[in-house]
Amino acid sequence: MEVLEAAARKGDVTLLLELIQQNPDLLQDCTVSSRENPIHISSKYGRQDFVREILSRKPCFARELNKDGYSPMHLAAASGHEQVVLELLKADHDLCFVKDRNGWTPLHWATYRARNVIVNLLLSARPESASVLTHKGESFLHLAVKYNQCQDFGLLLQWLQQLNREDLINEPDGEGNTVLHLATYRRQYQRFVVRRLDFNVAYNMVQTLQTLLTSDRNLRIKLQMNIRNAAGLTALDVFYQISSEPDADIGQMLHGARGLRAQDLRASTNIQVRNRIPVFGISAKCLELIYCPVEIRNVLLVLLVPVTIVALQAVSGPFDCSPPQHQDGNYGGFERKYYSIREVLGGYGNASQEFYTMTTITSVFMVSIGLTPLLAWSLPLRAPILFILMTAAIYYCFAMARSLPHFLVIWGMFRISSYWFVWIGALTFSFTAFVEINLLIWLINKIPKKLFS
Repeated sequence: MEVLEAAARKGDVTLLLELIQQNPDLLQDCTVSSRENPIHISSKYGRQDFVREILSRKPCFARELNKDGYSPMHLAAASGHEQVVLELLKADHDLCFVKDRNGWTPLHWATYRARNVIVNLLLSARPESASVLTHKGESFLHLAVKYNQCQDFGLLLQWLQQLNREDLINEPDGEGNTVLHLATYRRQYQRFVVRRLDFNVAYNMVQTLQTLLTSDRNLRIKLQMNIRNAAGLTALDVFYQISSEPDADIGQMLHGARGLRAQDLRASTNIQVRNRIPVFGISAKCLELIYCPVEIRNVLLVLLVPVTIVALQAVSGPFDCSPPQHQDGNYGGFERKYYSIREVLGGYGNASQEFYTMTTITSVFMVSIGLTPLLAWSLPLRAPILFILMTAAIYYCFAMARSLPHFLVIWGMFRISSYWFVWIGALTFSFTAFVEINLLIWLINKIPKKLFS
């Protein structure tokens, strides 16, 4: 038997034939007495011709497991012997499904060892092997990320698209972690726990996340950002969990792809209500702001914060709350305390001027104070931001009541104070602007199609 094992290591087919000629039952004897058949040895050492000769005489050897629980295909795939893998596939394509003691198939081993050519061979022979999971519930994608074999992660995703199995990117392992959880964890762990950043690991993890989050549109649609693992954590929770100063690049990618923390997932259920408000899809547009890319969100916040501050300053000082008595007996420039709605809207004196001024300021304030919470919804300091905005809104209401001259607007049988009339005007103005903007966008999208169709 030692001579046969030596021949298998060297791939000496001539010696094999001589041994078989001397003892026709040699291969049968080694099956009974040895815990490793000749194909195991020759596959491990990449002896293609020897494997072919043995398979022609004993094809059943290809499915046997050795003392460590590995088949010849496992050994050839892990060792990177492409020609041996081809010989084994010629004998039986179903060797792709043989599992070792841990439930690993040859595809798992090829992925673990970054044998990309062999990955292609195995998936070409049996595409269904991509769906096989280990005993820990890990797919070949999990293993690629877990063991930092992500140099060609984009190629693995291309295979998923060819096989129409994009759903595997959302497949949880035994601990509920998806590929996104693992890639986020690996990057953060290397940087903040090990305290030494392996450049290759860091680069590969960033590339993996970029590939997942900025890949083909169909794949991005299938990617579920906010799956929770067994510990109840999303990928964004994992991102913040390891360090109080997480990697900014990874954070921007996760936030830009509409990642949420587990505590914020209730907001994401509003997606189901996206079209329940029939007026131009208002709910859908609010959700688009909540989940817009982080770059756009930051620009809008930078613009809205100064606008809010300017509106607060304007309402605090445009009018004198204690206007002097005029020589002609008029109080604060107002000839009387009652105005018809036609006079106010038609530009009659100070009443009309101050109505339009305050309505414009209030409309701007309403828009800015309404959009800011949506844009800040996924930020870590959301609660303090909402408290500041609520305080600003209350202050604005009291400041406007204090600074706005008081008069009554007559509208048929109704008597409306100037304070509430301004709020009605601001709401009307904001809604009208919203309708006009949507109409303009609709025309911009439709007219060119009509002209060039």
